Amino acid sequence: MSPVDTTQHRTMTFDVKATWHDMPPPVYRIYVDNDLITERDFVWPGHEIYIKENLVCDLRPGTHVLRVENASKHGEFKLNRLRIDNVEQPKQPGKDGYDLKQWTFVCDLKQS
Repeated sequence: MSPVDTTQHRTMTFDVKATWHDMPPPVYRIYVDNDLITERDFVWPGHEIYIKENLVCDLRPGTHVLRVENASKHGEFKLNRLRIDNVEQPKQPGKDGYDLKQWTFVCDLKQS
């Protein structure tokens, strides 16, 4: 008997805050666990601003990590207000305290 696939679609909504002062605008990458989900130029106007990201991922129940990475040589990125399937997730301290560059969260098995 083969194992049951418990992967489910999960909607993640979160803010990506960027701070930078040089041109061109910085580039960021979003990872879930160790999988690269997207890489974007932060082209929105302003030098300290946030945008709301919406991702849909197939995740199994268990612990996962959402991470933002600066792919350029300047600027800084942080995550804020993570929601999984419209449920707010508590902030989790990283290796440097609440640096908000990564967020550990747990997905339970959704009931149909």
